[in-house]
Amino acid sequence: MKLKTNEHIKRTGLVEIVDSSSDKFITRESPDAMLVFVINGSVEASYGFTQKRLVRKGYFFLIPPNTVCALYLHDNTRLLATTNTEKIFSCERYRRGLLVKIYEQQNLAAENYDLYTVKTPRYATELIGRMIRLSPIIEEKMRGSEYEDGFLSDFPQQYIENATNILLLLLSVYCPDEEMACLFQPIFKGNFLFKNLVLQNKNVFFSVDEFVASSHLSHSTFSKRFYEVFGQSPHHWIMEQRKDMIFQKLTETSAPMIEIAENSGFSCYSNFCRFCKTYLGMPPAKIRKSQKNLPKSAKINEK
Repeated sequence: MKLKTNEHIKRTGLVEIVDSSSDKFITRESPDAMLVFVINGSVEASYGFTQKRLVRKGYFFLIPPNTVCALYLHDNTRLLATTNTEKIFSCERYRRGLLVKIYEQQNLAAENYDLYTVKTPRYATELIGRMIRLSPIIEEKMRGSEYEDGFLSDFPQQYIENATNILLLLLSVYCPDEEMACLFQPIFKGNFLFKNLVLQNKNVFFSVDEFVASSHLSHSTFSKRFYEVFGQSPHHWIMEQRKDMIFQKLTETSAPMIEIAENSGFSCYSNFCRFCKTYLGMPPAKIRKSQKNLPKSAKINEK
């Protein structure tokens, strides 16, 4: 059984609102981490080694990615959940991996925090309340024909996204660092942040040095962790990603080749051509021309 969602929120994929009047027993599994806020009542949460952990009104907890979590909602319970958790790491306070350092330096006991709860700050509670009170209004607006086209049709999604971003900012400002480190430790253990850092920047950084600088790790530590997560050296992986990106842009888009070169990190077009000849077997113009009239299956095989 999946969490019930309001239709206007379901479109964004960022927020879910659950009420015990609809379902009391819920099983939740998501590829993304999820923060769950108990707005009213209380809930018993179970996952991993944690069984029936009681979380009361005014607290929130984390469901790690790719984890099956069973929830039992007591009477008159309402939850708000968001998968927009990556935004919390974009603020300056946590951008450099502060939470990971706190967790590692203080030797916090991971086994004690399989399901760690944190008190929701007052300002965050007020924002959640406004989000829920406004949800029926937004849903009604979406039903109006004047909201089907144009800028206003994006208002519900923009509102939900902006509200969740502000909510996570409030958590990063008002929640103690140690508590947040314990809350997020399930994803630290699996190199979750490191992997996301690499994947989110694979089309932005094109050298090992750029990745190392963004991770704020030493070159040797970065290379060691990279091999643990991806099973190959960072240089080889970056080269393969760059080749795939260039090939895809040349064969599946009509973008000018000079633009592709610039977006692929080349300072001059001649270096881009040299890269294509060395690693893809022919200059960019010939790659595009040779693939233009091939059937889709042939293109895949050619690649």
